Amino acid sequence: MPVEPSGENGLARSESTRRSAPARFKSLGWRILLWMALVALGPLCIMAVQGYHCAREAVLESQESQLRSALGWRRARFESWLTEISSQMHLLSVVPCVRGDCCPTSPGGALTMSEKCCTLLDHIRESNPSYESLDTYDLTGRRILRHE
Repeated sequence: MPVEPSGENGLARSESTRRSAPARFKSLGWRILLWMALVALGPLCIMAVQGYHCAREAVLESQESQLRSALGWRRARFESWLTEISSQMHLLSVVPCVRGDCCPTSPGGALTMSEKCCTLLDHIRESNPSYESLDTYDLTGRRILRHE
């Protein structure tokens, strides 16, 4: 063992004394405690990571399920609305007063609507708030009648 020159108090210090841990950590009890802590913390950390992963997956799955449910509800609502509009347009296309009003002209050459047709269009417009006005077009795309 190499001996160093004397320190402050004149005693020689060996290399092993300088590098050794404090005396209380040298005991068998402290070593066992340290190893037990390391052995216990490893699985604990693994379980914490696994718990976080499972919780995150559950939240994402629940969120996706709720979004799909909302999407299905909105899709059904939109399809219902579209079906309602389509049936109302079909009704308008076959009603004789609307068909009759699209062809005749008044003495001045302007198109006119009958009272019965105006009542029908008012009822349709009031029953569905998405209609601002109802217009009738010919095959070329020219507006024939407008009902507001």
